[in-house]
Amino acid sequence: MGLMTNTLRKIALCAVCLIAAANVATGKEWRGIVPLKSTRTDVERVFGAPKYTSYSGAYYSLPNEIVVFDYQPRPCHEDRLGIEWNVPIGTVVGIGVVPKGNHRRQEYPLPADSRMVDDGGGFFYYFDNAAGFALETYKDRVTLVEYYPEAAQNTLKCPQKDTCCTDLFTRFDEYARLPFADEKARLDNYMIQLNSLVARGTIEVAGPSKSARQQQMKRAARARNYLIKQHGVEAERLLIVDIGYSESPLTRLNIYSIGGLGSRIFVFPQKDPARTTRKP
Repeated sequence: MGLMTNTLRKIALCAVCLIAAANVATGKEWRGIVPLKSTRTDVERVFGAPKYTSYSGAYYSLPNEIVVFDYQPRPCHEDRLGIEWNVPIGTVVGIGVVPKGNHRRQEYPLPADSRMVDDGGGFFYYFDNAAGFALETYKDRVTLVEYYPEAAQNTLKCPQKDTCCTDLFTRFDEYARLPFADEKARLDNYMIQLNSLVARGTIEVAGPSKSARQQQMKRAARARNYLIKQHGVEAERLLIVDIGYSESPLTRLNIYSIGGLGSRIFVFPQKDPARTTRKP
């Protein structure tokens, strides 16, 4: 009886390990949803109707993460930029996951040959293209996990017909100091756009000195708290970022996708000239 119990425990432990590895390590699927294989029907069978939808995406707010499923939006012959896939309309082509709470890179095993990119301002990206997996961290905290077709499936990319690129301009609004009543109106419009695009956002601050930016950061925190309390947006969906020096204090509201094209956050903070000028 004791031997059988120990055997069953070992089997159960192995099963748990396999489930954990499938959810985190491989990057080929997320909770049974596989890019270029699963469909919108598969997603809705598992997760139900989405909270928000866009032209090609569906947004879910789950207990432990925010998830956006990207679907093939149109026939391949209509994609002239070669950014979509030769699969039926409604096929899952990518999955973006924003973990809720604090998570570190070490929780997501990556192979030793993964590519790491520093996009500035505290943002780092880790890519395992062979498996179709990418990780974004901001100040050592995981802020985005992406699952996409593995490199071996690139033969299914739509052919590129035009050399022009799509518009990835992320800035939604920019302003100096405003009365909070005026700022709230702009934040309301910002939230409408974030939801319509099933996207996430950054509240970026710049100023003439470190002390000025500290004040701007407080105002940015107030704006973020307003969006959380007034609109019920998840805290993990809004990042406050110090983008460095500017002649006068300003706040920028940017929009980024949750996974896929337009998800990477490029920040190149400007250094304070007073700190970089050498004394004679």
